Amino acid sequence: MITSGLVKATLQNEKETSRYFGGGQFHSSRHALGMRPRQAYEASFEPGLVHERTTWDFVYHLHGSVHHSLNRRFGDEICWKQNLTEGEFFDAPEGRSSDKRSEGRSFPRTTLIAGGFKLDQLLVEPFQSLHAALVRHVYAAGGILIGGYGFGDVHINRALRNRFNVGNTRPPVPVMVLDRACDRTDPMAFRNDMWAVELCSTLCTDGHFFAEPGHASPPVPAELAERGAFEVDAHHRVTLWHGGFTKAGHRLSSVMQWLGGATDEALDSKFR
Repeated sequence: MITSGLVKATLQNEKETSRYFGGGQFHSSRHALGMRPRQAYEASFEPGLVHERTTWDFVYHLHGSVHHSLNRRFGDEICWKQNLTEGEFFDAPEGRSSDKRSEGRSFPRTTLIAGGFKLDQLLVEPFQSLHAALVRHVYAAGGILIGGYGFGDVHINRALRNRFNVGNTRPPVPVMVLDRACDRTDPMAFRNDMWAVELCSTLCTDGHFFAEPGHASPPVPAELAERGAFEVDAHHRVTLWHGGFTKAGHRLSSVMQWLGGATDEALDSKFR
């Protein structure tokens, strides 16, 4: 998920994104991840760098990264290792659960967040600071682009939903969701699967509001993907792209304009 205070959507591949990881040895923007260089190809987490950030040139890994490692065997600090092929990586030893959290439950110190009890897993750094930053940036964002998310994490869903439930602030912040439709994907008006239900709940919308601009009947998502068109809820300013990540790059100009406050005409397929 990308939130942009500059109302600028960027569609990046893994190589482009990786340049933001790490510290001074890894990229000129050394605080992009809230990491401070400790030694060659390794950086420690500095919460202050995250909480004091005023720019938007960052990439946060809310649930961890393959670059994460404990600082040593049986260590209690998560660090960042830039080079995946050199050095030794450490994670919590199997069966070692000595960190007590809510209701006396014990948890191992792990470098990734997965499975159940995610709210408990988020209580340690860097995850707690990164989640706090997510909440702050959602409120500050001028546009929100969501990609590759299944709307299955309550703590992320609530961060978004709370933003849209505040007073009369909805709908000025445009939200675009990148997805990929198959031949059997139904329009939002007819969907009752978990992804569609949670999307509507999270973004405070309803499937019956979605349509192709200029058309009254519910669209066929696979046909929208083929034509490079969008399924739009004009009332709540939520848009779905069904063509997948790669093809979204062909409509990058339209995506950026719409997230920047342009009308739904910017999404018309004739302006691709």
